[in-house]
Order: sequence, then structure tokens, then C-alpha cells
Amino acid sequence: MAISDIELLKMQVETLFVADDFGRLRFVNEPYDDEARPAPNLFVGTARYGSIVRFGSDIPESVCKQIEVLIGDYVHIGDVRSNPPFLDDLMEVLRPYLKTDRVWEGPAYRFPKSMQSPHSGVRINNENSHLLKAELEIIDPVNQNSLNPL
Repeated sequence: MAISDIELLKMQVETLFVADDFGRLRFVNEPYDDEARPAPNLFVGTARYGSIVRFGSDIPESVCKQIEVLIGDYVHIGDVRSNPPFLDDLMEVLRPYLKTDRVWEGPAYRFPKSMQSPHSGVRINNENSHLLKAELEIIDPVNQNSLNPL
């Protein structure tokens, strides 16, 4: 049985964040002290057949309802790199509650069951793992030190 895009979005948000008993986002699912990794104010995942919306624990219920109305039954059709039409209005509603002005955006991808192997790819092993150093560098949010595993 195939997993729907909406189910995949639910799995993504449940993997990325730790939520409270009411489904409100509390922390980023990373191995740091909880205070060092607060969750975002809002997660919106859009797909061809619907959207997933999760709110940070600090967002008032009245603001959550405003955002739900803005997003409505939005489905993402067309270029996955394009912003949804409600983004500017959504940011205006959220602005008084933002902890940061950073915005993270997708897209996230699903791959077909069978794919041809690319001919230009490089298989990473211990001898050439340095090729990934820049992409895998992790910064400790508390001490601002590099935690690069390579």
C-alpha cells in the first residue's frame, strides 16, 4: 500500500519536532538541551492533496485560527519551489510572535520505487568522506562550535 503525500508530511513533522500532548511544537528533534533547540512558531507542509499545519506552543489559539483560515484547504499545484499565495499574509499575522526572522523552506521529495542510477554520482566512503564536510557541518547552538562529524 502506497503512503500518501499527507502521511509523509505527517511523518516529516513528527520526525523533525517534539510536540506536546496537544500537537503543539515544543522542540527541534536534535541532541541538545531543550532550551537550545526551540521549535519554530509554525510548520506548514503543502502537497498536491492538502496541507499539514502545526503550531508552536507559544502561538495563541486565536492566531492559530487566523492562520488556519488563511491556509484553508490549500493544495500545492505547479512548481514545488514557488511560495504559496498566503505566505505574505501569514507572515504578517505571525510577526508579533516570531522568535526569529529565519524561514526554512523545502521542497522535500519522494522518489519512485525504481530509478536509474545516475552516471555522474560519487559513492561516498571513508576515503572520500571529506567531500561532504561542508554539507554536514553542524553548529552547536549553545557554544557556536562546529560539531562536524567528519
